Formats: sequence, structure tokens, C-alpha cells
Amino acid sequence: MIDNPEGSATTLNEKFYPDAGSSLTFYLDQTNCEAQLFYHTQVCAMPWELACRQISVRFRPGALKYLFGLTFDDSKNQQIDIALAMVKQRDSYQRLQAYLIGKLLASSA
Repeated sequence: MIDNPEGSATTLNEKFYPDAGSSLTFYLDQTNCEAQLFYHTQVCAMPWELACRQISVRFRPGALKYLFGLTFDDSKNQQIDIALAMVKQRDSYQRLQAYLIGKLLASSA
């Protein structure tokens, strides 16, 4: 989890190495929770925005296909808005968003 809402740096660059897995990152602020899936097949640099809280989960190869029925093109890096990918799980995703925002607000109080 990255939590630097009052820090002086605005981004943190990190290098990612392909391992056939994928990452799910939640970007949180006081009123919003968005999530992105990131699947990469090549070494790449990823800037982490430090102005908001983030929680990132790394999945093993094949996990997103098993959990959500998602497959990726192995020839390129891909970033997908999770709301578009989780159409069948929309209600669960919306409950998770509300829960994460509630936890953020509780920790800020």
C-alpha cells in the first residue's frame, strides 16, 4: 500500500519485470475508488502517483482468467479499467469500492 497524501514527492517510479502475472491497483481518495488491471509482457517503468492512497495486489499467472474470465494479449503491455472488465461482478465491485472508501475515511478521522 502506498500512503503519502502529504508527502513532498509527487511520483515514485518503479521498474516491473514480466512474470506472466498481473497487478490490480486501487486508487483511493476521499470520495472515489478506481481500479486498474495491469498486465505486462516487457520490462517497463511504472510511475506511482503519490497524491492519493493506493493498494496493489499481484496475481499469479492465470489467476485473472480463473477469477474473472479475463485473458490478455501476450505480445504487449495492457492496462484495463477494472469497472469495464468486471461487468458480471459489478455489484461486488461497487460494494468493495464503498468499503475501501469507508476504511479510508475512518482512518483519516
